[in-house]
Formats: sequence, C-alpha cells, structure tokens
Amino acid sequence: MASYAMKITLERIALFQFTPAHCAQARAMLGWSVDELSRESGASVDAIERFEARRDVADADRLALAYRFESEGL
Repeated sequence: MASYAMKITLERIALFQFTPAHCAQARAMLGWSVDELSRESGASVDAIERFEARRDVADADRLALAYRFESEGL
C-alpha cells in the first residue's frame, strides 16, 4: 500500500512541476521535434502541441512527457 501512495505522490509532484515551458525547453535541448517527442513518449502530436500552447491535456500525457524527459536526465 505504501508504494502505491508513493507512486501517486510522485505523479502529483510531476504534474504540478512540469510546465509547458519545461516541455518546449527540454525538447529544444534534446533537438527533438514534436513528432520525435511523440514517438519517444507515446503522447500524441496533438497532445504535445496543446500542452505547449498551455491548453488542457490528459494527466497521462503530461506524465508520459515528464517521465520521458526525466529518463534523458532533464
């Protein structure tokens, strides 16, 4: 049970701290296009474009993006 609570806590932290500006900056640092980030993260191109434009996206998409950048050390 504690590991599930920890997972939820970490996901909430990632959701609140990962911003559209972070996404665009991390993409630029890696030299990735939106298409490449989509392939790398599993989030759709539309979701990435909406997120970077500061529009609503599903939490699952935001987490996929945050975790993909985290796996690159960002």
